[in-house]
Amino acid sequence: MSAMLEYALKYAELGWKVFPLKPGLKVPATQHGVRDATTDVEQIKTWWTAIPGANIGLACGAASGGIHVIDIDLDLVKEKSGFAALKERKIVLPRTVSQCTPRGGMHLLYRTEAPIGNKVNFIPGVDIRGDGGYIVVNPSHLAQYDGCPDGGAYEWLEGFDPWTHEIMEYPECMRSKPKVMVAPVSEPIQQTVAAGSFSLDIQRRASRWLAMADAAVQGMGGHDKLFWACQGMVSGFCLSDQEAFSLLASEYNPRCQPPWDLSDSPDFKDFSRKIQQARANPPRDKPIGWLLNDPLYAEPTCVIDYDSLLSKVVAKEGVIKLASVLGASIDYDHRSEVEFLSEPTGYLGKLCGWINGTSIRSQPMLTLACCISWLGALYGRKIEDESGMRTNVYCLGIAKSSAGKDHAPRQIRRLAHGSGQLGMLGGGDLSSDASIEARLEKSPSCLFMFDEIWNLLASVKSRADKNKVGIVTTFMRLYSSAQDVFIGKEYADSENQRIIVEPNCCIYGMSTPDRFSNGISPEEIDDGWLSRCLIFYSATRPEKKEKYIKIPVPEDLLEECIYWSTRGMPTGPAMLAEFVVQTGPGELSKPSTPMACQRVEMTDEAKAAFKHFNKSQESLAIKDESIATILMKSEENAKRIALICAASENREVPLITGDIADYACRLIRYLAVSFIDNVVPDIVDSKLHFDKRKIARLIGSGGTHGRLKRFITQKTQWTDRSHRDSMLGDLMEAGDIIGISEGKTIRFFTPNNAPEIPNERVSEDNTAASDGDTEP
Repeated sequence: MSAMLEYALKYAELGWKVFPLKPGLKVPATQHGVRDATTDVEQIKTWWTAIPGANIGLACGAASGGIHVIDIDLDLVKEKSGFAALKERKIVLPRTVSQCTPRGGMHLLYRTEAPIGNKVNFIPGVDIRGDGGYIVVNPSHLAQYDGCPDGGAYEWLEGFDPWTHEIMEYPECMRSKPKVMVAPVSEPIQQTVAAGSFSLDIQRRASRWLAMADAAVQGMGGHDKLFWACQGMVSGFCLSDQEAFSLLASEYNPRCQPPWDLSDSPDFKDFSRKIQQARANPPRDKPIGWLLNDPLYAEPTCVIDYDSLLSKVVAKEGVIKLASVLGASIDYDHRSEVEFLSEPTGYLGKLCGWINGTSIRSQPMLTLACCISWLGALYGRKIEDESGMRTNVYCLGIAKSSAGKDHAPRQIRRLAHGSGQLGMLGGGDLSSDASIEARLEKSPSCLFMFDEIWNLLASVKSRADKNKVGIVTTFMRLYSSAQDVFIGKEYADSENQRIIVEPNCCIYGMSTPDRFSNGISPEEIDDGWLSRCLIFYSATRPEKKEKYIKIPVPEDLLEECIYWSTRGMPTGPAMLAEFVVQTGPGELSKPSTPMACQRVEMTDEAKAAFKHFNKSQESLAIKDESIATILMKSEENAKRIALICAASENREVPLITGDIADYACRLIRYLAVSFIDNVVPDIVDSKLHFDKRKIARLIGSGGTHGRLKRFITQKTQWTDRSHRDSMLGDLMEAGDIIGISEGKTIRFFTPNNAPEIPNERVSEDNTAASDGDTEP
């Protein structure tokens, strides 16, 4: 199969109608030209089998689903530039699927249900291709053209091809303005602004406001940031939903980390729903249209730098490579996301509320960790999701000494005592791996709460106590045996071997940051032990409350525990015979698996959310192998949280909805980011390696804008100047970063983000140069 045929078929799969052009030319190779365009596979094969080198023509307009093309021409010989005309008129075009043409021009593809038709020189150097028109598409090649006798190729712009980027809505500013007949009026007209009055001036103002708005970042209040951006569009600038979507998708979404995948149904629905929610919930303290006359946004700042584009024309290849126009240094506020995550709904929310309300030092995220662990044990062996996933979870709460981390376990013990469930709690210390098996033999669903888990981890790491060496291995096996049979350690006396059916082992461990990192090695990240743990990290030491009152355990909390502890218990000796755990050859003993482990269904919206979450985490794992094992377990951990939340919401008929899936994915994403940023760099065997990688990630987060030396200094106060400069020098020598002189200071880039034609490279000795300017 020729490359042309392969691509022609790929375009047909997108619903685009194609037809052959003569090799090396723009001239149709069929009798009726664009009217012959089709998506019929057999016809396409016939055409390109007969002419394997035929270029590909794409029919525009309704034929290909409403695709209209803004054709920006660039002819350096004739001194004709559509880029210059756009720049002169300060027209901002939304980022969309884009193709570079052989002479250095561009095809920008948009969709619209309101046809524009074909317009030559809509503005000088810019044509519109609609119904009846066509363009030549990649990998087509022109044999020659003025100024370049060797010809050139059509190429999709990297990251903006039709399989990667969404085709955006056609920009209203590129439509002809209709002629309006104005009738005289006898009374003055009160000027009002209605949704949908999308003038070019308002568009420029909205673009500038969006450029200054905080981008959404996973685990750092991303949904709240998007919601605020939507409020600015529909309430601040009075745009219609369609107009707001166009700007948000083209200018705001690409800055988000990661951006919403608008070609994926769950992300598209979530993004669109935020706009609708913003319209229904305008800011209470601001009038509608509050941004329209704000002088701060009067001058456009988001106009594409066309001069810069022209300077990047590669004459031989005819390709323009775009650099990011905007870059900003933003300190993200974690607070809003933490508030959302630490205030769940259902029984889990009630339990967290009671514990937080009775605390001396409030630690909402640590409370959430402890409550999730308790409910994981309480619901254990009673419910499972469609894949058989159970509720066994390992949660670790990391906080400073005397920060209030021991309050939640104390209250859980009170709850267990009041509901008659102390038997579900394991000991706070373990003498050996055999002691874990012994406890689960008595109570197959059990929560171990460790006051100082670092002691346990350190003893395993150092192998100082040979009886404890196998503890982590046993916990890892139990984690994977929740829907299976756990076969314990083999002894000379076979009667001592324990075989536990579907054990549900949960953990809540506490530690301080320093002691925890000292008890962990990088190997425990790689071998998957820590990927099974949900690390709840708190950097705060809240002030003590002035007054503390011991509140009895609420009756509804006790009743719920009693309900779940007795749910599914069999009655009668015949049923009890099947409800057992085997402790030795032929011997039947304690109650084990419930007669009916209820299956919890999942909505299609929830399934899509988990699928997309897994895809995004896997893509991040590919980029950084050192944290891949943590990210690759994200979907599994999110599903366990969702299962617990579903039972918490409705104990009779639990259901994993889209909202529950969204909460679970956001929680796991937040915990992963927090763990990688706050804990991983301090896990030593080679702390220097982690410090360097942290600086490299900080520089990489600046994208094509890079990071000034002063910014790096501000963000790396955990080290001194000498050590910082040494690490920067090592990174530069290894080629991991590039430093470019900028006046008296230095701007650092990762190799992929460095300018194509960099200024003079900074030598290793210059890393201690003046920190001069601040980050723009």
